[in-house]
Amino acid sequence: MPNQFPGTARPDFLEPLQETTLNPEEKVLAESQQRRLLALEAAGVGTWSWDLTTNEIAWDSRCKALFGLPEASSDITFQDFLLHLHPHDRKLTEDAIQHISDEKRDYDVIHRVIWPDESIHWLRCKGQFGKGLPTQVIGLAIEVTWLKHREEEHFLIEDRLRRAQEELEQRVHERTAELEQRTAEVIQQARLLDLANDAIFVRGADDRIAYWNEGAERLYGWTREEAIGQSPHDLLGTEFPVPVLEVLNSDRWEGELKHRRRDGTKITVASRWTTLRDTERKPVGWLEINTDISARKKAEEAATRLTSRILSLQDTERRKIARELHDSLGQYLTGLKINLDLLSNPDHSQGQRSMAECLAECLELVEQGLTETRTLSYLMHPPLLDEAGLTSAVQWYVEGFVKRSGVGAHLNLSPKLPRLRSNMELALFRVLQESLTNVHRHSACSTVEVTIEVDAKEVTLKVKDNGTGIPQSRLRSLRESSAEVGIGLVGMRERVRDLGGHLDLDSDSTGTTVTAVMPLLLAASESERKDGISSQEVSAA
Repeated sequence: MPNQFPGTARPDFLEPLQETTLNPEEKVLAESQQRRLLALEAAGVGTWSWDLTTNEIAWDSRCKALFGLPEASSDITFQDFLLHLHPHDRKLTEDAIQHISDEKRDYDVIHRVIWPDESIHWLRCKGQFGKGLPTQVIGLAIEVTWLKHREEEHFLIEDRLRRAQEELEQRVHERTAELEQRTAEVIQQARLLDLANDAIFVRGADDRIAYWNEGAERLYGWTREEAIGQSPHDLLGTEFPVPVLEVLNSDRWEGELKHRRRDGTKITVASRWTTLRDTERKPVGWLEINTDISARKKAEEAATRLTSRILSLQDTERRKIARELHDSLGQYLTGLKINLDLLSNPDHSQGQRSMAECLAECLELVEQGLTETRTLSYLMHPPLLDEAGLTSAVQWYVEGFVKRSGVGAHLNLSPKLPRLRSNMELALFRVLQESLTNVHRHSACSTVEVTIEVDAKEVTLKVKDNGTGIPQSRLRSLRESSAEVGIGLVGMRERVRDLGGHLDLDSDSTGTTVTAVMPLLLAASESERKDGISSQEVSAA
C-alpha cells in the first residue's frame, strides 16, 4: 500500500494529479476530485486520515485550523489527538472509535476541542474505512460551534419559556385559588344574607332587581327566580312618604314604606337605602334592606287608641265618682247641715222637733255617710289587701259581688297561698275585679267559679262562668289586644305582663275562662307590703 501520509498539508488522495501523466478518464476523475476539494474548502470543512497501523493522523490545513493548530504543524498520533479534546468528551470519542474499529462501521461524533488559547469549539468528525484500505480511516471535520450555540440558545429559550410557563401556571393557580376563596367568601356572605330575617335586595341602574335574598322571599312571597329582573316598585306596589326622586338622589335614606305581599296584604316596612356609585359618582344601583314593622305599627296605633280610651275612662270614672259622692254622701252631708243649722238657731219654735231628735238624726246621717265612704273606698282599694293579704280580700270581694249581682259563686282558694309581693297581690285582685265586672255585665251566667292555685314556681288565678260565651270575632279582637274593644282586658294583660306572667282568654258556648299566670314572688318583709303600693296602684285608680 503506498504511503498516504507524506507529511504534507493535506492527504495525498486529495492532491490533484499532473495532467501530463493522466489519460482522459483519469483526467475527468482528477477534475472531479479537485472540485470536491474546492467545495470542501469553501464550506470550511477539513479532511483527515488515520492510519490504524502507524496510529498517525494526517490533517489538511483547514482541519488543522479547526483544531486551532498552525498550518505548518506536523501530523499527530491518536493519543495526541485525544489531548486536544475536552476531558469530558474523550471517553465518548474513545468508545466511538473502538466501535468503528470492531464493527468496521462509520464514525460520527460531536465533541469539544480546546484550542491553545483555551477557547472551546465544537467539531463534528465523520469517518469511514477507505475502499480497499482496511487499515485506513478517512473523514471530515466540520465546525458546529454555531449550531451548538444555537442549540444552547434554543435550550435557554426553551428553559426560559418553561420557567415562564411554570410561573404563569403558578400565577394562574394562585389566581384561581384566590378567585375560589373569594367565591367561597361571597357564597358564605350570601348564605349569611339569606339567614337574615330582613328582606335584602339589590337594584341595578335599570331599576331592576339583581339580587333577592331568602328573607325577601319569606317576607313578600315571591321566589328569587320570580323577583329577579322585575321592577320592585311594580312588584311590591311601593308607597313612598316622600317624592321618589328624593330617595333615589340620596346616598343613604331611611324611612317607612308601604308594600304589598304576593297574597295582596299590605305591610309597613322600615326601609334603609344605600346608593352604589361608580368612580364618576353616578348611581349604578341601590341596596335596600327592609324590616317588617307591621306588628309594631299596629301596637303603636293600639297604644295610641289605648291612651285615648284610658283618658276617656278616667274622665268617665271621675264623673261617676263625682255623681256617687253627690247622690249619696252629698245628700247625707246636706241633711246634716240642715239639722245643724236648726240646732244653732236659739229661736227655733217649740212646735218643731226637739233637740234630741235632731241630734239623733244627725248621728244617723253621719253613720250612713261613713258607710258610703267606706264602701266607695273599699271598691277603689280594699284595706284587707294590705292588712290580711290576697286571700281575705278575694273572699270579701266575692261575697259582696254575690250580694250585689245575685250571681252564685264558688270560691276555691289554695290553703298554701302565702303572702305575695304587694304589686302581685294588687294585680291579681284587679284581674278578679275586672273579670267579675265583665261576668255581671256581659255573660248572663248563673254561677261563676273563682280558683287560685299555687305551686313552687307560679301562682294561677282562674275566673270561669257558665254564660253564653264571647263571639269569635270579638274574642279574636280581645286576644289581639285591640284598644277599640276590651279596654279592661288590655289593662289586665298589661298588669300581668309587667310582672313576667301572661293572661289567657278562652270562650265558647259553655262559658268564658280568664286565666292569669304569674311567677311566684313572695313578699320580702312587712315593710315591703306596706310601702310596695306605689305608682302601679296610683295609676290603677
